[in-house]
Amino acid sequence: MIIARGKVNTAINRAGSNTFLTRQAPAVAADIRNLGEKLAELVRARGALLGGTADEAARVQYQALNGEVGERLSTILLTIEQEVIASGSKLDTESARQEDAFGQANDATAILATNSELVALGLALEGLATRLFTVETGPAVDGIQREIEKIYVRVPVARQGISSALRRIDASAELRLLADAESSLESIRQLLLAKDGVIAKIRRQIAMQEQAREAEARLHAAVRRQVEQGRATVTTAHGEQEEAIASVN
Repeated sequence: MIIARGKVNTAINRAGSNTFLTRQAPAVAADIRNLGEKLAELVRARGALLGGTADEAARVQYQALNGEVGERLSTILLTIEQEVIASGSKLDTESARQEDAFGQANDATAILATNSELVALGLALEGLATRLFTVETGPAVDGIQREIEKIYVRVPVARQGISSALRRIDASAELRLLADAESSLESIRQLLLAKDGVIAKIRRQIAMQEQAREAEARLHAAVRRQVEQGRATVTTAHGEQEEAIASVN
């Protein structure tokens, strides 16, 4: 009995001083301490019964204590089980919240990276559009057009990535800004690459300038031929005149 009492006291003390119980479930800790007191009474009553010194009233008291201890123990176990379930649910909720936070952080990182890419593409497009007005040959225009077309291949991919991330975090205002930016880029694309757009007009202008230079070169060549023919005619006439004078003399 002494050994059993010692084990019971040790278990009760450990349970009553448990950090989780004292902080999260102080009522359960108090119930466990009360249970320890009742268990001590039960052990004493049991000892009296085993020693043969207990009367009928002591037997009734022992049975009552035994029933009370059983009920309290069942109540404590049920409460602990409920606390464990509640803690598990809280842990699941917190884990889900942390996963959402990590997901939002990843989305924010992806948005910043993709936004930087879109800005870089916009700056590259601006530079190419400026260069269009400085080139003087058709092949140079063709090269710039190819670079612009490559940019517009990359733009939808970047836009889709940032759009998906913004939808996941429900950033409606940013989605509207993205739509406005996409509309502006499409307007620029039409302005530059349309059939009668800037590139087509610059290409026609360069072609006309080349044709004008070719016509000017042909005109200069024709003038030179006329001058040379005139010189030859004058030289021939001068020679004939000298021959005529010589024959008269």
